[in-house]
Amino acid sequence: MQVFDGNTSDPLTVPAQVETLRRRFGLMEVVCVGERGMVKRTGKTTLAAAGSKYLTALTTPQIRQLLRQGVLRPE
Repeated sequence: MQVFDGNTSDPLTVPAQVETLRRRFGLMEVVCVGERGMVKRTGKTTLAAAGSKYLTALTTPQIRQLLRQGVLRPE
């Protein structure tokens, strides 16, 4: 467990925690699953720079765009 000062954003804390997991458990690859508040542009950039992958939810506008493009189909 590690505690950070209050009001510290996820992009500043998550990469260090991912690195701790890698070292402690000898992991080669880590995939982070985060809610949209964490995995936004800064978070994605930070995780990618640290060599991590991520999963997050699509926003409603993103889903609508994918539907218009035919990438997603309602059926």
